[in-house]
This record gives sequence, structure tokens and C-alpha cells, in this order.
Amino acid sequence: MVKTSKVWNFYKVIDGNNVCNECGIPIRTTGRSTSGLRSHLAHKHPLLRLELDRQENENVVAVSKDSSISSVEGGEHSRVTQPGSSGDPQPGPSGSQRPKPHHLKRVYDASADLIGSDNETTPPPRKSFKTSTPGRRPTKPEWLAKHPDNVRIVSQVTKMIVMADLPFMLVDHPEFIELLKLTTNGQYNPVGRKSLSSSKVPGLHHLVEQKCKSIIQKDVLKLDSLAFTTDTWTSRDNDPFQSLTLHYLDKRFVLKKFLVKLDSFTGKHTAETIGKKLENQILSLELGSKLNHICVSDGAANVRKALTDSNTIDVGMWCVDHQIHLIVTQALDSVASWIPLSIKLTDLTTYFNKSAKATHQLRKFAIEKGLTRTKLIKKCPTRWNSEKHQIESVLELFPALEQMVQQADTRVEGSLPTLAEKTDIEEVMVLLSAWEKFSIAVSQEKSPTLHLVIPTLTNLRHQMDRTAAGNPLTPAGEIAETLLHELDSRFNKCGTLVAEYCYAHMLDPRFKGCLLHPRVHGGFDMRRTELIDELIALIRTDNPSNDPSPEVTFVVPEYDLNDIVSQFFDDIRGTSQDAAQTKRTARELEATREIDLYLKETCIPRDSDILAYWNIQRDKFPYLCRLARKYLAIPASSSSSERIFSGAGRIVTVKRTSLSVGSVEMLVYLRENLKNLKDININVDLK
Repeated sequence: MVKTSKVWNFYKVIDGNNVCNECGIPIRTTGRSTSGLRSHLAHKHPLLRLELDRQENENVVAVSKDSSISSVEGGEHSRVTQPGSSGDPQPGPSGSQRPKPHHLKRVYDASADLIGSDNETTPPPRKSFKTSTPGRRPTKPEWLAKHPDNVRIVSQVTKMIVMADLPFMLVDHPEFIELLKLTTNGQYNPVGRKSLSSSKVPGLHHLVEQKCKSIIQKDVLKLDSLAFTTDTWTSRDNDPFQSLTLHYLDKRFVLKKFLVKLDSFTGKHTAETIGKKLENQILSLELGSKLNHICVSDGAANVRKALTDSNTIDVGMWCVDHQIHLIVTQALDSVASWIPLSIKLTDLTTYFNKSAKATHQLRKFAIEKGLTRTKLIKKCPTRWNSEKHQIESVLELFPALEQMVQQADTRVEGSLPTLAEKTDIEEVMVLLSAWEKFSIAVSQEKSPTLHLVIPTLTNLRHQMDRTAAGNPLTPAGEIAETLLHELDSRFNKCGTLVAEYCYAHMLDPRFKGCLLHPRVHGGFDMRRTELIDELIALIRTDNPSNDPSPEVTFVVPEYDLNDIVSQFFDDIRGTSQDAAQTKRTARELEATREIDLYLKETCIPRDSDILAYWNIQRDKFPYLCRLARKYLAIPASSSSSERIFSGAGRIVTVKRTSLSVGSVEMLVYLRENLKNLKDININVDLK
């Protein structure tokens, strides 16, 4: 049997079986039918199916061209044939011509284009082939739209739209469609923005939400506590939102963070409204009620009251970064000798911010002098460390500003600080740089931060003391004294009330509580006793018993803390550890032995990874590790929620104000959580 179909170019016959040249799979056929062969190419090798269509189209066009040329060369005689000859169409029952075979339909269309419409025997062009109309994407076969390769492309496009904060309308742009066609050899079936917003993004959101819930529910089986951060934000469209982020350490002491919810709400931002929304967000995790919940938020009165009155939050903490910002702002605004310098700097940056000509000249002089910075920064009252960034930009561009003064720019000359004032500004810059380092340290997300509060505050206090004592009459000295006063008035009180700072510091194996001052933090012995009580509570939870444990005599050991930190911290330890005998129950003895064995060991080096340390010590300190998971997972700052809203501001832009509230919630949720799910498979058909 002669095989004339082009489909046989992609198969070979081996032992009576039709074997695919590409994958080697034998395909069964019935009689002379090739539909099974074509179906295999369409579903398994779509590019080969497109090649088959191209070959068949070329063959059809070639046949039609040859027949048309023969007809033209034969003249009128070639059109007239004798009745009954093979070239004459056989009439049917009604006297009409018998329809042409299906495979010759394209021949007539092609021949009509070749020899023109004046040929009487050429049938008119058929309307069986759809042509793309302006504004409409060309249609693709259904098998191509559902092919796994096309599904992967659409899924990746959806992820790109989400992660890059791109508008939905991008997928309808002709150049974007053409780009994907070029990179996929025409194998891309375009997805419209309506399908993207109503089907693909919601499908991906459901997939990611279920994945996050399964991870959290699996991890929290070994946890006693969860840490959260929350904040509120109003978008450009005046739509209010409330976020909730989750932070915890899993059984291997890997720090994990998830965005639990970004919910919109109506009504006033009262404590009752915020508290109710917060409770619903936590309950959506479906984790039960046995866990202890600790939440960090900014200092807004309504949020703090909501945390205090909440039935689901056990401990509410004030964001350290917000307190730092308030301390620095109040100190700079209250020092009389600094206010004139601050006004000068603000006037200078405001002038360049409003004058394009002055900005261009400043950039020119900065480039000529080889300066890295070419533009001044104007401070923003609500942005953290913005005053420091303004001072830093003026000091770096000071040579270029002096050059502009030499060019007789009177406006710059009146606002530019003198050399003596420049010296005072540089000293203030040193102070603010220390506070910025503190702010950066406690606002990071990839490592624990709560244990850093007491060591960094101690370091800041010593630095402010030295500056205030060494420069008492300068603006820097007065600012340092004011900063020290604000620091003591806020964090000394917080250090006494917020015991979590002290517990995290004691569970840091690099310090082990050596910086706990009795007048400030309650003292080492008091915090050690509180940790022992919490360990006893854990032991009782795991081993409930109504029988009282027998009392035994236990000697509290002395601890060698001299090797814990450098000499810089030795004079402020302020701990008293006299050996004493006391009576303990068996459970108290177990807890006391565990914590005292930990404190007795030598501290690890300052550059060591504390999470790696606790992961290794899981078997040695089983109950103390549970406390480490609880307190080291608490973020010192609510910067996680702040960063989420910064990202949301890049989504709800001027060009995307028509986004629905639900779309904003899904986009922000996906962008935050997809970063934490590296192993998730999004190459599925998102229906």
C-alpha cells in the first residue's frame, strides 16, 4: 500500500507497527485512517503537528499552482471537454455538479488567488477559513490551548504579572503576544486580561493559600507560641486595609514568615473594629486555641488598645523601630542649638527640590569633582532616619555646593552652613548613624531580632554618655544628652514591663543575659527565676500529674560570666550570683538543671549563628529549646507589615486605580508568599 500522506514523514513501520520518529511509541491505526497518527502529534509533539500542517499546505498550494498554469497554457480548448470524458464533472441526480472532495477545498482557494477571478471554472473563495479582524487575537486550536507547554507558559506569565507588579493589560498588548510567539515558535495561545484577573490569579491564590496553610499547620504541631505583626494602611483609592504577618521557628530552627491576610474593612479605625478583624484573621489559620499569641504593632493608640482588649492576643508589644523614630525626632526638635541648623538644611534641600536649574548645576559640579552622589535628599517627617539621610546628602555634596556659591548663587550662599556649623553637623551625623544602625538591625526579616534590643540599647547608651560628657556645649552634646534622657524614659520602662526583651537576651548563647542590669531590666536572677517558672509550666503540660513531687535540696551554682562579652560590657553587668541552697520539687529541679547547665556553659563567639546553636542543642536542652523558639521568633519591629504596604503602594498606582479590593488583596498576598515558596509547582491549569 502506497503511503501518500505527509503524516508518514514523522513515522516509520517496524514489524508492522507505526513507530513515532520522535518518541519511539508505536501508534495503532485502523485501515487507511491516519487520524490516530495526527492525534499523537497534536498531543505529544505540537511543534511537529505544526510542521505537518505547513507541509500539507505547501503541497496543496503547489498542486493548485500546477493545475492553474496548465489550464492557462491550454487556452480555451483546455476548458472544453467531450461529454463523458474524465475531465468533465459527472452530474448528480438534480443535474448539478458533484461536490469536490474535502481535501481539494484549499486547491480552489489557492488557484483563485493565482489565476484571478475572471476564470469562469474557478469556484469562488470559500469562507471556511477565519481571518483575524482588527482588535481580535487569532484563534488557536483547542489542543494547543490545553497542551502542557502552553499551560506552563500561561502559569509563568501569571506569576510574572504578580511578582513584578505589572498591569493585567500587558497580556493583551500585541508586542507582548508577538514576543511569546517568537520565543515559543508560535506555540503560545494568548490569555486575556479578563481571564487573568477572573480565573488565573484567583486560581493561583487558592493554590498558594492552601500550600501556606498546610505548611503552617504541619509546623505548629511542635510549637507553643506564634508571633505576629499587624498594621493598617489606606490606599490611594481611600480603601483601608489591615495586614497580619506570621513569624515562627520550625522544629529545625528555620525562621519562617508568611502573610496571613490582607483584608479590607469598612467603618472607622476604632480599636473594636481592628480587634475584631485581627481575631478573624488569626482564626482563618485554623490552628486551634492552645497556642500563645504575641503581636507586635506600632504605637498607634487604637492598635495598642485593640491588642490589649483582644481575646486571641496574649501579649501585645510596641514596635522598637517606631520608638526609635519618636526618640530621635523629639530629641532633634527640642534642642535649641540644633533647630537653626536644621532649618538651614531643610531650606537648602527644598530649594534644590523645586529648582530644576539649580539641580542641573549641582549635578554638573558633582560630576566634575568626582562625587558619587549628585542629588540632595529632603527629609520626610514620617520616614524613618530621613533627617540623617538629609544631613548625609548635604555633607557629601558640600564641595559642589561651595562651587555654586563661588558662581554667585545667592540662594545657596544664604542656606549653606559655615565651616564651623559643618563641624557641628558632622558630629550630629555620627550620633544619628549609630541610631540608624540600631534601626536596621532590629528591622531585618531573615534572622531573629528581639535578642538584639538590649545589647544595642546598651551600646547606644554608652555612646550617648561619651558624646554628652565630651562635648557638653555643642549641638551634638546637647542632642546626645536629650537622646539619653528619651532613651531611658522609654526603654527603661519598657525593659521592665516587656520581659520578652530580657528572655530573648538570656536565650542568646552569645550573651546569656550578662547585660541585664538590676535597676533597669529587673536583674539577672529575677529573669532566670521567671524562665524556670515557665519551664516548669511546660513540663507540667507535657506530664500532667496530681501527685505532688517530693522536695529535694538543690544548690544554685555560680556562673562565670567574665568570658561572655568584651571588656566594654563588663562594668555594666550588675548581677549578683551568690551560691545558696533552696528546696525544689523534682519538676523544678529538672527545669533548674536545664537552664543552669545552659548558663554554665561558655558563651559561643559573637559572630556565631544562634539558630544553628539551638538546632544542635535540641536533644540536650529539650524544654529550653521550646522557649528559644518562642522568644527568638518574635520580631522586634513591625517592619514586615510596613514593607507589605510599601509593596501594595506599588500595585495601587495612578494607572491601576480601577483595581478591585479583592484583586489588591490577592496580588499582595501572592507577591509576599510566593517568595517563601520556592518549591511550589505553579505549572498547573489554573481554572
